[in-house]
Amino acid sequence: MLGRIHSAGGIQSLGPFFNDPSADPALQRQVDRHVRDLALKKFAEEQTDGHLFINVNPDWLCMDWREGDKDWVSQHGIDPERIVLEVTEFLFSMKEKEMLSMLNYYKNLGCKIAIDDVGKGFSNLDRIASFQPDIIKVDIHLLKNSTQSQSFMDVLYSLSVLARRKGASLLFEGMETEDEWQNAWKNGGRFYQGYLFAYPAPHFGQIGAPVQAKLSRLIDQLVEGELAAWDRQFELEQLLNKKTIHILEAFPYLADPAAYLTELTMDVKEYCYRVYICDDKGNQKTANYMMTDGSWKKQVEYNGKNWSWRPYFLHNIAKMKVDKKGILSEAYRDLETDVRIRTFSYPIQSGYLFIDLTID
Repeated sequence: MLGRIHSAGGIQSLGPFFNDPSADPALQRQVDRHVRDLALKKFAEEQTDGHLFINVNPDWLCMDWREGDKDWVSQHGIDPERIVLEVTEFLFSMKEKEMLSMLNYYKNLGCKIAIDDVGKGFSNLDRIASFQPDIIKVDIHLLKNSTQSQSFMDVLYSLSVLARRKGASLLFEGMETEDEWQNAWKNGGRFYQGYLFAYPAPHFGQIGAPVQAKLSRLIDQLVEGELAAWDRQFELEQLLNKKTIHILEAFPYLADPAAYLTELTMDVKEYCYRVYICDDKGNQKTANYMMTDGSWKKQVEYNGKNWSWRPYFLHNIAKMKVDKKGILSEAYRDLETDVRIRTFSYPIQSGYLFIDLTID
């Protein structure tokens, strides 16, 4: 649901009116309710499938709630489970306890709750845990930046992990290009909005089948590419396992991990960026050996550090114990060097061998 007005200059968005700090708040609230009622009526009359997303100002919604106007959701005979209330978190000024009471009321009716504009400010993320939203709506500016910056891609990935752990779906809005949609899909997007699929229309039915057909085509193309990328990763993992087995067979185990690693580095320099050994508790048993300008640089200050705090570490240790083979990680940015790498880890007699490979 979007607010539009017919004027001498054509059809114009009501966004500037609702965001105008000099406008009469009472009039803004009145217009907001009027537009909402029109949308609910049309949604019911057209017997539209799917869900109706309604952007609500939480302060105004709370005023309705206090005044006893709580049943507007079902006044037109619409199942509340088909209504999604988009709450723009940074707008509300009421106490959080009151906000939670109001949202829980509508959730108990069956409505779904979406937190809008996540990524605009720093206060949103700590609210997600308390609001328990059904949908997290990602701000378009964050998504646009992700097409040019790996750092923003990493932020989007973190949001997808957060949504998955909280049992919420991710919605990406304002998409205009296929690149933006691909980034949304790769980072767990379930719902999408934007001109890429359709422009605002006066009837719900005008944006049905053509949108679904376009989305199906995009998904088919992207899935094919992603499966090919995973195939390449698994093939590389198999190759690294074979290579590592061959190297380890050539170098009998030495009781001193540092001495053992010194021998191994001679055969991994062709593809290795950094190598070290840890035990199963995450304690580093050797220095880092880092390839710099064609030769190994020994970083003794890393000997004794513990890496068990890394989210993937214990999972990978347990998996290697069971599978008896090495694991190639997903790509990530190294905290120490800010370099994009993947880590291949492999079980050896004295613990676990870690080989970092740079990504071009």
